[in-house]
Amino acid sequence: MSESRPSRDTAYCLRRVLIGLFSLISLLFCIGLIYVIPQIIPPGESDQPLTSETHLPSPSVSTITISPERSITFQTSTITSSTTVTPQSDRETAQVIRVVDGDTIEVMLNGELYTLRYIGIDSPEPGEQNSAEATKANRELVEGKVVELERDKSETDQYGRLLRYVYLSDGTLVNAKLVEMGYAIGAAYPPDVKYQALITRKQEFAQAEGLGFWAPSPATPTPLDSSPDSQVFIDHACSQFNAPGNDNENMNE
Repeated sequence: MSESRPSRDTAYCLRRVLIGLFSLISLLFCIGLIYVIPQIIPPGESDQPLTSETHLPSPSVSTITISPERSITFQTSTITSSTTVTPQSDRETAQVIRVVDGDTIEVMLNGELYTLRYIGIDSPEPGEQNSAEATKANRELVEGKVVELERDKSETDQYGRLLRYVYLSDGTLVNAKLVEMGYAIGAAYPPDVKYQALITRKQEFAQAEGLGFWAPSPATPTPLDSSPDSQVFIDHACSQFNAPGNDNENMNE
């Protein structure tokens, strides 16, 4: 009996020591959490709900003026500490397959062939006066080239042709260029009038410079009628076919 009592006392003391150590470790762990958690989650963020959506800042609108006639508006968004500018454009890229006339072309767009009519201008139809010159000018500008297409309000015209503004790779607006060269005239067809003021100015320039259709026509002399039936009548009262005096001396008559 005397030997079993010290054994029980030792086991009891060992349990108390273990319980004390566990309590101390738990206390240290709780204290650590109090100091560590604020470092991981800044104040105020823990109250925000966690969702799977990412909300980007609202874009701001900026405008760059390319020329006195045209400007490009685009949106910018601040994604990080640096600002990334991404131009926003509704233009489509197409390949010009064939030039129909001075204001109509055929393009390959998204793997399909479309007939396209230039917005805001008009040129002579095939067979009309100056049609060949207008078609040639259009062909030299766009045939076989990759162009960009910009829509106004309408998608197509009454004949099912695409209605577009057409741009070359250097930014040239073909619709206005043809008018500036004098091979088309401005023709407004509301509601597609986005660049009509520009086209009107180009026409005024072509007229002032006498370009293309606006070039002055050379004077064409009217040939005399040489038919056998034609006659020339001379009124003797109004003419002096035989000057008085010696013709060798009076050379002015």
